This record gives sequence, structure tokens and C-alpha cells, in this order.
Amino acid sequence: MIKIWALALLCSLSVFANDAVDTDGHTPGRFTQDLDAATKYAAEKDLPILLNFTGSDWCGWCKIMDKNVFNKEDWQAYAKDNLVMVWIDFPKNKSLVPEKYVTRNRELQGKYGVRGFPTYLLVDAKTNSVMGKLGAGRDKTPASFKAEVEALASMTSSKVQAFAKALGGEKGPEYLKMFEKIKQNEAELKAAKEAHNKKVKELTEEISSLKSTMEETRVMSRLKPEQFEEYKAARTELKKAKSALEKFLAGNPAQNKENMKIYQDLGAKVKAAQAKLSKF
Repeated sequence: MIKIWALALLCSLSVFANDAVDTDGHTPGRFTQDLDAATKYAAEKDLPILLNFTGSDWCGWCKIMDKNVFNKEDWQAYAKDNLVMVWIDFPKNKSLVPEKYVTRNRELQGKYGVRGFPTYLLVDAKTNSVMGKLGAGRDKTPASFKAEVEALASMTSSKVQAFAKALGGEKGPEYLKMFEKIKQNEAELKAAKEAHNKKVKELTEEISSLKSTMEETRVMSRLKPEQFEEYKAARTELKKAKSALEKFLAGNPAQNKENMKIYQDLGAKVKAAQAKLSKF
């Protein structure tokens, strides 16, 4: 019981105050919500970017990482010279994120396929490619998280080239060839996944269309023409209602009374359309 209470207390507190995260511009060693300024600075200084997808005022694991890692002087000292940190926030308190960043944050969430919080992505500012993903942990410290970041950062193009140059001889070019092969394979893998997903979508849509046509054929055989038109109208109504609900949910709406009302209304429309269709 004490442990549950303690976790609830931790989750209710905000470890990072509003003034601990920059809204505009970039200050070395601090988080910023200004991705453009962060990207520009990272490219100029040849530093990787740490994207922190967080729910700052409600996510328990986010708060644990803020308290145990990001809020520590050791981490901030390391980040000042080695990282650019971007705060991508999805809080319950909407005043924590300027309106100009709200849509952009959701676009970034979709772009990187972020499904849970916190999610930490290390991005190569030069190539805009993701070097790796990091997660939260109760036992993580500035030192342990730094080690994870360093392991990923060693794969930036500039660090690979610098290391290959230091190796010299035959090993240097061989090291570069391995890196280039990895990048080539990653590109091919990405293309293969995209082609696969496209084919799956095409086949799924075709199967759905064929099933729908077969169902219409069965229904048409037992209904009068005027009844069949009513049936088609009911099917169209259900399709639109489901589409509206799916679109709403795909936007990952905040959990509040307003959105709950929208969700309930859209759900009621789906049920009403299903009831109409069930009569045929």
C-alpha cells in the first residue's frame, strides 16, 4: 500500500518545472521545445539530437527519468557539450506546450512511430536518421544513460569517419565499408518494409471490397429494389460513422471531458448505423 501511495505521489509531482525547458531557441545542456533551433545548433556543432517524447505532467516513468537522470547536474554537464535535447511533450495541462508546437508534436509522434511515453530517440543531425531508441528504467543514472547514448552516438557518420581515419592502414577503409554497408542495408530494409506494408494494405482493401460486394449480392437476392437502396444507404452511413471515429482516435486525443463527449457521440452514431443495418 505504501509503495502504491509513493508511486502515486511521484506521478502527481512535476519534476521539471516550466522554466527548466526552453520554449524558443536553444541553450546548451537544457531541453528545448524549439526543434528548428536545436537542429540548426546540432548541425553546426556536429552533435546528435536526443528527442524526448514525454507526458511531463502525467507519465510516471517520464517523471522517474526526469528525477533520476535529466535533473542531475552530472547529466546536464555531459549534455552541454555532447548532445542537443528536444522536449516533445504531450501533457494534460495544455498550457505547457505553445500552440505552435502542438500539431508538430503529433506529426513527429507519427513520423517516428512513437506509441508510448517516454520514448527517447537519438537522431543524427547531419543525416536526419535515427541512430537508436532508448527507454526508461527505475535504476538508470546519468552515468548509465550516458553510456547508452555514447554507444548509439558512435554510429554518427562524422564519428565513424573520425574513427576510421584514426585506425588508418587497411582497417580504416574496411571500417568505413562496414558502415556504408549498414546504411545500404538499412535503406533496403526500409524500402522492403514500405513495399510490404503497401502490398498488405492493397490486399486488405481488395479483400474487404470483394467481401462487401459478395454481401451486397446476397442481400440483393432477397430484397426488393427500394429496400436494397435503403440497405446501401445504411451501409454508407455505417462506413462514414466508423471512419469518423477512427480518424478521431488516430489523432491520439487528450483524455478530457470534451474529447470523451466527442468519443461517446461518435460511438453512438456507429451503434445507430449498425442498428439500421441489422434490420436487413
